[in-house]
Amino acid sequence: MAPMSLRRGYSEIYYNGAWNTICDTEWDMAEAIVACRMLGFRTASGAYSRSFFGYGRPSRLEDNVRCDGTESELSDCFYQDQYLYGCGYENAAGISCTDDTAPVRLVGGSGPHEGRVEIYYQGQWGTVCDDGWSRTDANVVCKQLGYDGAISTPYGFGQGLLSRKIWLKRVACTGSERALDLCPHAGWGLTYPCANRDAGVECEECRSDNFSCSGGGCVSGRTVCDGVAQCNDNSDELNCVCLRYQYQCSNDECVDGSDECDGKEDCSDGSDEMDCSVIDPSSSYHFLDNLRL
Repeated sequence: MAPMSLRRGYSEIYYNGAWNTICDTEWDMAEAIVACRMLGFRTASGAYSRSFFGYGRPSRLEDNVRCDGTESELSDCFYQDQYLYGCGYENAAGISCTDDTAPVRLVGGSGPHEGRVEIYYQGQWGTVCDDGWSRTDANVVCKQLGYDGAISTPYGFGQGLLSRKIWLKRVACTGSERALDLCPHAGWGLTYPCANRDAGVECEECRSDNFSCSGGGCVSGRTVCDGVAQCNDNSDELNCVCLRYQYQCSNDECVDGSDECDGKEDCSDGSDEMDCSVIDPSSSYHFLDNLRL
């Protein structure tokens, strides 16, 4: 890589005992993503041609590299099986790499938990093509947004942006990724059209830090068992032996949360003073969740 920075430069590959510049013929985001992945980066933020980062080595150049963006190494991609002298030093392929994740949002649904998937890249929101779109891909989106997972992968959430910018196609998540753009995909903003529809998801309605009411809807998890019902069906206050900020004794008595491990037995069975070695003695009191499900 040329020394413009540690994340940007023209691309070289080591072959037959020498470093060889990659020619920019057929060079696009899919190839740049694979190259950045080989260098230990998460993905590529740009693909460049015409020796954007300086001249390459004119003697030997690898030509016509064609990847789909899911490969682990450039050697897994199709390439012309020879080194050409006709591609000059002014045609070095360049890349810029990044470890940042791209934000996602859901648009056009009945609430923030569902809608058309849009992803923000290079200062612009764009859609995701649903070719190969699966429940696994949808789970990654929902978890990135703070939900526990996806219920379904519906479509019909209206047309995408007026610009019809399609950022991602052929997404193939494994389910372990923490963000959608960490999943294998065919590259950013490729030019071929999306033959199907915009990808959509329906996430579990409640975020992971919320309480799901039995009759539907979500309330803050911090209000469960606080003595004031927030769910229309009162399900956030059912099965509560003690209030949220109370300590539940082993015999199901309730004492103030600050009574735990204060050196005085407030539970009749003394359970509030048991196993106190695991409690930080510097804390003046401890809030405990005492919800039985």
